[in-house]
Amino acid sequence: MATEFETLGYPELAAAFADYATAGGDLLNSYQGSDSAVIANARERYVASGRTASERARSLGFDECAALTLTE
Repeated sequence: MATEFETLGYPELAAAFADYATAGGDLLNSYQGSDSAVIANARERYVASGRTASERARSLGFDECAALTLTE
């Protein structure tokens, strides 16, 4: 989705969704042999980046895209 936003001329929104995707990957990777503190930090970053991406999407009128983030 980040690439599409970049193409449409929304670089900040693209960056927010790219960060969200990276945080999701980091969260998945944290489950492999990490302690609970590492997993909790990765989950917190994932939720925060999703919230940021959602807020930016909504502010630009992309409500459907905002709904794609898992912020809870």
